Amino acid sequence: MNQLVNLKRFAVTYVTVTLALVLLGLALQAGASVSLPSGLGSVLPTMMAAMREGQKRAQAGDPILTNKQAWAVARVMTVVVAVITIATEYVMVQLTPGLSQVMSMMPPMLIVGSMVFFLLVSLVLNRFFLMFGYRSHQPKQAPNSGAE
Repeated sequence: MNQLVNLKRFAVTYVTVTLALVLLGLALQAGASVSLPSGLGSVLPTMMAAMREGQKRAQAGDPILTNKQAWAVARVMTVVVAVITIATEYVMVQLTPGLSQVMSMMPPMLIVGSMVFFLLVSLVLNRFFLMFGYRSHQPKQAPNSGAE
C-alpha cells in the first residue's frame, strides 16, 4: 500500500492546507470581518492532499491505479485523516476551556454520527481526487489523425 502513495506526504499536505485555511480565516476575520464557509475546512484539505498524491504518482510515471487499488488507498488515506482529526479535536478540547463543556452537553451519538459522516465524505473525496490528480497530470495523447 505504501508504494502506491506516500502517506507521510499526504499527511503533511493535509495538515499544511488545514493550517493555511485557519490562518486565512483569521486574517479575513480580522481584516475584513469576513469568515470562510464552515465546510471548506472539512473538504479542501482532503481534496488537495489526495489530488497531490495522484499528481505525484502520474509525474513518477507510475501506472494508473485499478478501481480496487484506488479504493484501498482511499481507505488508508481516510484513516490518516481520522487520526489527524481526532488528535486535533483532542488538543482543541484540552486548550479551549468552554469547548469541553459544550462537547459534554452534546449527545454522544451526534458526535459519532458526525464523525462517521465526515469520514465517509473524506473516503469519497480521497478516491475521486486521487484519480483526478493522476489523470490531470497524464501526458496528453496526440489526437488520432485518421491515417493508419
